[in-house]
This record gives sequence, C-alpha cells and structure tokens, in this order.
Amino acid sequence: MLRLPKRRQNDPDAFHTFLHEAVRSPHLARLPRGARTILHGGAAGSWYFEWFAEHYPTEVERHIGVDAYAGPPDGLPANVQWIQSSLGDLSPVEDGSVDLVFAGQVLEHLWPDEVVGFLCESHRVLAPGGTIALDSPNRIVTEALDWNHPEHTIEFSVPEILELLALAGFGAATVRGLWVCYDSKRGRVLPLDALEDRGRWPKQRRLELAETNPDDSFIWWVEAPREEVEPDRVALTRRIDELYRDYRRHRLGRFQHDVGSKRDGVFTASKGSQGHLLFGPFVPMPPGKWRARFRVAAGPARRRDRIEDDGILGWLNVVRAISILTGPEAEPVAERTLRAADVPPDGRWLEVELPFELDQTAFAVQFRARTSGRTRLSVAFDGVVEVGPDVSDERALTAASSASES
Repeated sequence: MLRLPKRRQNDPDAFHTFLHEAVRSPHLARLPRGARTILHGGAAGSWYFEWFAEHYPTEVERHIGVDAYAGPPDGLPANVQWIQSSLGDLSPVEDGSVDLVFAGQVLEHLWPDEVVGFLCESHRVLAPGGTIALDSPNRIVTEALDWNHPEHTIEFSVPEILELLALAGFGAATVRGLWVCYDSKRGRVLPLDALEDRGRWPKQRRLELAETNPDDSFIWWVEAPREEVEPDRVALTRRIDELYRDYRRHRLGRFQHDVGSKRDGVFTASKGSQGHLLFGPFVPMPPGKWRARFRVAAGPARRRDRIEDDGILGWLNVVRAISILTGPEAEPVAERTLRAADVPPDGRWLEVELPFELDQTAFAVQFRARTSGRTRLSVAFDGVVEVGPDVSDERALTAASSASES
C-alpha cells in the first residue's frame, strides 16, 4: 500500500522549469528522425516551435499547430500552419499528409469525445509508417500523490493509454517513464518536487530509473506506429467513457476541510467551529445546466441550545476560478444559506440540490460547505449531474464522493 510522505515546501516554479527542460526536452531528440510534416497538439505559442527545433534531430519542412482556444500567436515561423480547432477535429488536415503527430502534455486537457476524435483523426492524417507520440501524467502516480491539476479533465495510466492506442489502430508502442515517483523497495511514493542532488533519491537517479519504470513515473512517454488497421471507434468510445467515469469519481472524492473531521465521505464539525467544512475538488467542467447534490445534518442539539428558525447554520456554494492565470480567486455560480428552519435539529439527513449553469468550460470548480459554528454540522457531497432539456432527463457525470475515498 502506498504511503504518502510528509509534504515539502519546494519551489513549484523551479520544479516546473526542471520538468520542461531537464525531463521532457531530451526525449524530443529521441523522436523518429526525418519527419517532414509534424502535427502538434498543444502548441502554446511561437516559443514552442523554437523549443521543438532546438531538440528535434532533423529539419522539418512543415509544422501544423492545433489549439482550440488561441489564434495564431505572434512570431510564428514561416513553416508553421496554425489551425484553431479542437484536437478532436482535424478535418482541415489531409489524409496521410503527416509523418509525426506529437501531443505533449495535452491529452489530459481533452474531454472524452475529443480524445476519441484525436486518436482516430491522428490515424487518418498520418502517412503509412507514421508515428504518434504522446506524454501525459500517469493517473496511478497522481492519485497516489493526491496531486490535482485544475485544468485536467482526464488522466490515463500506462496500460490504459496502450489499450486505447491499440483500439485506435496503432501498433506495438515504445513507452518510457519521466521522473520516477515510487520507491518499490519501501512501498511508498516519493515527493514530487524534491530536486535533490544527493541522498537516497537524487534527481539523476530518479531520471534514470524512470526510463524503464513508466508505471512508477509521474509522466509516461509513448510512441506508437500507425498500422493499416481501421480504428474501432465504437470500442474506443466505450472504453474512454468508462475510464473517464472512474477518473471523475475519484477526482470528486478529493475534498479538503479547514475545520472538523472526515469519515466515510462525511465531514463533521462540532459546535463552535467556524470555517470551511468541505471544499474542492478543483476540477474542470463543461458548459451546461447542472445540479450539485449535498446531504446536510445538524445536531443532535440539546433543548437549551435550540436556535431560532432564522438562525444561520452554514452555507453551501459552487464556485469557479475567475482565471487560472490570476491565482485562486473564485466566482460563485450558486449559493444557498442553511437556516435552522430548513435543517432538522436531530441529526437527520436533509438532501439539498444547488442548480447552476455554465456558459463555457469552467476550471478549478469547487463545491463548498461552510459552518457558522452555531451547532454541530455534518455535510456529504453526493455528486453532480447534468440536466438535459427535459428537467427529468439527468445524466450522472460523477458518483458520490463517499464511494471513492482519497
């Protein structure tokens, strides 16, 4: 069983730079040589093509950059074609016109239908003998580390991505790990951002061991050749939907609290405790109409501690990040005040729904409960469902957090 280490206060910017320059960059030089046309997913700016050119071993005649949210960045090299589109739709790219598809740190930002589209479309645009290359966080390790990224919609383990590539018509893959995070002898994870030069786990050792231990690494790197086999889109869709549901179920179990305690998915604070009883899990959500579901219980309270009906016991709300770039500022999209008149004082559960609507994809979404401290208060989060055009048409996006303890 994995045991989490004590958290260390390291510089996240230093680790991010190290991850990009020392961990990922050397693997660009090992991509198949001689690709004349390369399609890039997640090319975040003109700097990206400079970075790629610095490390890729041979000259490239044509780059195709694809990004859903941004138009052509300033300073693009003359040999770059920019397509503003979801990676799930590569229709502007001709069949068999690409030698290499590279999607670095982008798969985890796609919704399930986009992952299906991207893998099938990559097979279509690749020439015979072409290669798809991907790198992405390893779900097994991120879950063990209790590590969250507020923009990640889905993450895959090594066996899962290999299974998906096979369903998409790709052959036997080469897979490597980047940055090992598991000490197999002691059976525990290693601190993610500990950049040590000496000791039992110096950074050079972690880099070297990752090469042959992708299942134990924070990031996997996969390269797979295109086969003359049509993608099984139906099976691929079914499998990705299964993996997405499992991943979201786990993500929506990663709640935190400032006061009280947690047991079996229930957060409880005694009388006199004030603050956030439950908050998290900082996830992206697509546009649509939704209902967040909570269960709330107050007390049991003694007769002399009776609270007037208009007394406030706490608050429930749903918030989203104003901007990922500006930090943790949050914007409420739904709120409800819990008053004594609404919640039975004898500890019985009350089901509460918070309807809300998102007009576009939202990041770092939180479902929160706060206690006023006026009485003992317990809260459980029971998931979020999408509401269709017919109010009775609900599709469960996640299962209850109590079903998946983090």
